[in-house]
Amino acid sequence: MVTALAGLIAGACSMALGEWLSVTNALELAQAQVLKKANELSTARSQKSMNWRLSGL
Repeated sequence: MVTALAGLIAGACSMALGEWLSVTNALELAQAQVLKKANELSTARSQKSMNWRLSGL
């Protein structure tokens, strides 16, 4: 009986840890994608602004 309870607790802990790692990994990936897109937009905006200034000269 004790062995079954220990196995149940170990399995629950293992599943919880796996879920936590999965969610943490997905969050980090989403944050990296948002940062990458923000950098791309910033660079594109800077290039358009520079092109507009040069064309006005």
